[in-house]
Amino acid sequence: MRVPSNFLFTRIQRQVKLRPMKIVIAGVGSVGYHLAENLSQHNHDIVLIDNNPEVADYASGRLDCLVITDEANNPEAMKRAGVENADFFLAVTNSDEVNMIACLLVGALYKTPVRIARVRNVAYAETKVMRRLMTGIDFLANPEVEAARAIADSAVHGATGDVKSFERTDFQLRSLLVDSDSFFKDKSIGSVRKRLHEDFLIAGIFRDQGVIIPLGDTVIQEGDRLQLVSTRDCLERIFIKIGAIKRKLNNILMVGGGRLSRYVVELLIPTGRTIKIIENDYAVCQLLAERYGKDLMVIHGNVSDETVFEEEQLQNNNIIISTTGNQELNILSGIYAKTRGVDRVIAVVENANYLPMAVSLGVDVPVCPKMSSVDAILKFIRRGNIKTIHSIFDGQAEVIEYTIGESSPVKNRSLKDIQMPPDSLIVAVSRNHKDIIPDGRFVLRGKDTLLAFTKKGSVEKLEETFSG
Repeated sequence: MRVPSNFLFTRIQRQVKLRPMKIVIAGVGSVGYHLAENLSQHNHDIVLIDNNPEVADYASGRLDCLVITDEANNPEAMKRAGVENADFFLAVTNSDEVNMIACLLVGALYKTPVRIARVRNVAYAETKVMRRLMTGIDFLANPEVEAARAIADSAVHGATGDVKSFERTDFQLRSLLVDSDSFFKDKSIGSVRKRLHEDFLIAGIFRDQGVIIPLGDTVIQEGDRLQLVSTRDCLERIFIKIGAIKRKLNNILMVGGGRLSRYVVELLIPTGRTIKIIENDYAVCQLLAERYGKDLMVIHGNVSDETVFEEEQLQNNNIIISTTGNQELNILSGIYAKTRGVDRVIAVVENANYLPMAVSLGVDVPVCPKMSSVDAILKFIRRGNIKTIHSIFDGQAEVIEYTIGESSPVKNRSLKDIQMPPDSLIVAVSRNHKDIIPDGRFVLRGKDTLLAFTKKGSVEKLEETFSG
């Protein structure tokens, strides 16, 4: 097994209207619901299809969408949903087969919609027959592959929080929880920047379930979740200076030997780190040992057994990454490992509502595969001059990567003279391979790539500002 490089993005060259659009979503589970919630807030016309009456009623009562109770792959339901006139058709049920069949049916019956399928099993992309069939699907989103990349990226950077990267710049967005011992606690934004002597920006603060776009005199409080923006090297220096990274974390313990865990292993092996994996199923242990050989130390045991920690000296690892299908076990095993001396915890959480709770309990980086696939799908839908988009602060804010066109109304204008939407901020600019944290006097040029931070619901307004 390998992490497939071609599985996530089966792109087509097709012109797509950026706003407003009609989007039909088949499947109103966690992924479908979050997609509908996000897209409906951007004034898109959303139609949902789900075969569960209770789920359909729940969505109908909470979302500004038309909801049809029927099978996702029923042509009659597609007709009632108006797929013929839709810009996108998203098949995101819990069944790979239903999602693929629904997209193929839409492709056979209609020419208009761009078709997106959520597919968890990468084996479908590895056979010639399925690859031919998948040419009728424009974009494949795999939650586990997306989550594996997020986990591996975070582990490589010290597991201090989420790490968000961008396509055309070396800038990164990293999250940090301010605890009682944090360097940032009770300091203003301005004083923090002066004391660290680094070129970075705190783009946003999540406090009391709300988002703050800080000013220079904003004082950081214990319990705040920060989003820091700068280059990869600068952020590394900052995290070392504040004591968040005391040393390179080379010893990694993984809990669970399932498909997601194996994706993570294959991404981490090339980094040269020492990786151990503990798995309760002996047959899975054999499979892992045969597949990875000396690159992976396999331990047959149950992580919830206290004696295993002692016998295998698991507390000597720097990071524990829990990827089992039991989110409670992932959280608890990580918290316990921290009490035994493990530095950092990354835990897979299936329920997005658990993310804030996991952080408050001591999980450094909770990763939700479903939300990872939501981000991937939203990024594809919003493609164009927007190169990358990341949802942060539990979906209450977004950071976009945008390239300024030659005809943009903001070209040759200073930032202080640009009328930005409320609660929006340009936080970084990349020009000719040079990364810049700009001030108000900075003048934008054509082909500049910028990062903009905004509260939920303002992406389209930002795009109007940049593109006219």
